[in-house]
Amino acid sequence: MKKNYFFLIIFLLGLSLIGCKKSSSDPVDLAAKAIGTYSGTFSANGGNPSSCSTEITQQSSSVTVKLLADGNLIFNVPNTTVSDGGGGKVTLRNDTYLFTGTVDGKSLDYYLSTAHFVGTKP
Repeated sequence: MKKNYFFLIIFLLGLSLIGCKKSSSDPVDLAAKAIGTYSGTFSANGGNPSSCSTEITQQSSSVTVKLLADGNLIFNVPNTTVSDGGGGKVTLRNDTYLFTGTVDGKSLDYYLSTAHFVGTKP
């Protein structure tokens, strides 16, 4: 009888430890992984790529994406949602601006309608 209680206690302890594991899809943690400045190229409507940078800043559980060329703001996409994209990637999305992208903390790839940016952190 005591042996059964021992296994029951071990089983319940194991379940409690599993329940304490922090989710890797926490939006605040995912947003923190995406922040930074990425240097790369931006092309609109299939045109010639231009050198520029994208700055991602965190607003609690969402991010703001800013495209900058020569230090000048080209566009700003606020309230961009973040989600777990799998494989260590974070998916970025803002349907109002037709914005979708992925970031892994080192490289960034996104579309803004028909425009495309690819870049990396220096």
